[in-house]
Amino acid sequence: MLNQMDMLMASTHSTGPGVSGRLAMGFYASPSAGNLRATLMEDAQRFPQIDLGLIESSRAGLASALRHGAIDLAIVIGEAPIPECKSMPLWTERI
Repeated sequence: MLNQMDMLMASTHSTGPGVSGRLAMGFYASPSAGNLRATLMEDAQRFPQIDLGLIESSRAGLASALRHGAIDLAIVIGEAPIPECKSMPLWTERI
């Protein structure tokens, strides 16, 4: 019982500052290549205790998932923010 309590305390201490836990990310376009893929792979190596869930959907589907708490963040293309959500630009690319 004490061992389980110690494990629970260690888990709680690492989850609080974002060192472990689950992060659900939604994407409007596949993260299979480019800057986003490289960033996700690097972060997976740096933070192996974080379980990363990836969901690909339409912009409307991601907006709904954000509002209902099914995902923690969405990465979408374009400048118009998703209503009722905070947004920030991550990068720009020339086409």
